[in-house]
Order: sequence, then structure tokens, then C-alpha cells
Amino acid sequence: MPVMGGLEFLKAAHALDPDAAIIMLTGAGDLKTAIECLKQGAADFILKPANMDELLIAAKRALEHRQLLIERREHQATLERRIGEATRDLARLAHYDPLTGLANRALFRDRLTGALAWIIRER
Repeated sequence: MPVMGGLEFLKAAHALDPDAAIIMLTGAGDLKTAIECLKQGAADFILKPANMDELLIAAKRALEHRQLLIERREHQATLERRIGEATRDLARLAHYDPLTGLANRALFRDRLTGALAWIIRER
């Protein structure tokens, strides 16, 4: 490539989009370059002349891997949000007096019993 080398392109592309699925297609096929490309985040390294079936398989695998990364990040964000909500709920419950705690547990187990516990507690 006239403007930059493959490794430079790979680094620049991943700086713009860390989830980009990049397959390196090259005529310079030394093992050191292949290893460095994979270390820098290339999804695959294919030598020219490329076999079309090999290229399609590599593309499919790279896109599946990209999708898994995105789903994992979204799942992690959801879990972190739920943990934050649960932590806030627990912090609020920790400030209640013991009778309120008992009423909350009763309400959690059985709404009628819990409602009666709250009525008794309020008196």
C-alpha cells in the first residue's frame, strides 16, 4: 500500500473501531509479520493468491467473533447495571430499622402478610 503499511493500517483501523473485523491479505508471507498482525488484532492472515473459499471462511469467522465481542460487552454492561441497582436497593434496606426489615421480608414472601406487618408496624 503506498500510504502506509499493513500493520500501520491495522493499528489505525482499530483506533477508529476496536471491534473492526480485519483480515490481512498479503503477498509478503513471513511468519513474523503474520504473528505481529494477529497480536495487533487482525482476525486472520491470508497469503496471496487467496483462495476464495478460504477468504469467505475467514470473513465469516471474523464477523462471528466480532458479534460475540459486542454481545459480551453488552451483557457485561447489563450485569454491571443490575449489580448497581441491587447494591443501591441493599443500601436502602440497610438503613431500615429491624421491624421494617421484617415487614419487607414478609412482604417479599407473601403480600398479604407483608401488608399486615406494615400496618402493625405503623401503629
